[in-house]
Amino acid sequence: MLALQAIDIQLRYGNRTIMNGISLAIEQGKIYTILGPNGSGKSTLLKALSRNLKPSSGTIKLEGENIYSIRALDVAKRMALLHQKPQAPGDLSIRELVEHGRFPHRKFWSADASADNEKIEWALDQTHLTYMQDKKLQDLSGGEGQRAWLAMALAQSSKLLLLDEPTTFLDICHQLEMLELVKRLNREHGLTVLMILHDINQAAKYSDEIIVVHNGRLHSVGEPSHVITQSMLNEVFGVEAVLKAGHQGQLTVEPVGLAGKTGVLMDA
Repeated sequence: MLALQAIDIQLRYGNRTIMNGISLAIEQGKIYTILGPNGSGKSTLLKALSRNLKPSSGTIKLEGENIYSIRALDVAKRMALLHQKPQAPGDLSIRELVEHGRFPHRKFWSADASADNEKIEWALDQTHLTYMQDKKLQDLSGGEGQRAWLAMALAQSSKLLLLDEPTTFLDICHQLEMLELVKRLNREHGLTVLMILHDINQAAKYSDEIIVVHNGRLHSVGEPSHVITQSMLNEVFGVEAVLKAGHQGQLTVEPVGLAGKTGVLMDA
């Protein structure tokens, strides 16, 4: 079964068409990364797939069901979304924030505290925050804060995780820390991940599949080595680059100039 599917969706703001003809299949247990230049529709697409923006036409299915036929609370049990700039009162502790992730599972007539605590403890452990769970959000570094929000998403116990630019505002060390954590959650716990990244090399390293959007349409979808090509970089990003097989055969991209300003290079 597919974790998530878009079938010929169109997205509009007022009379303006933002995205059109989008069909996409997200398989369970894989990491997908959406790439594209600024203004290409990456965040708009993620909003639609997470039921935060209703398509003007087309269908979105979550685990085979029309996502709009599923109650919002039940969607939250199956899918967790981490926004680009999440906000919460600074005087909340990490644990209090993570506890909010259990909201979809709580019933007003019953509260299974033991089940909630088990999931909360697991989320804190997976994000290496157990030892600082009483620390206030306002006192966290950028990397700690991002891990706290990820822990809240994990506490939802959903098998599908959507991340809107999870490495934004982080230094390179904390970017890699976040992406290594996401990869481990995928490999060890089968979490399906759909995220937006700007760094093409990070996308190539951490993704099973790349989704490239350009001018409101899908440009290409597939494995990194098949999608990240000279022609795609030229057409979509307007750059020319050297493509290399880096450490352990990992594809790396080294931009050399703007399209049309330099010769196209390729290292064997």
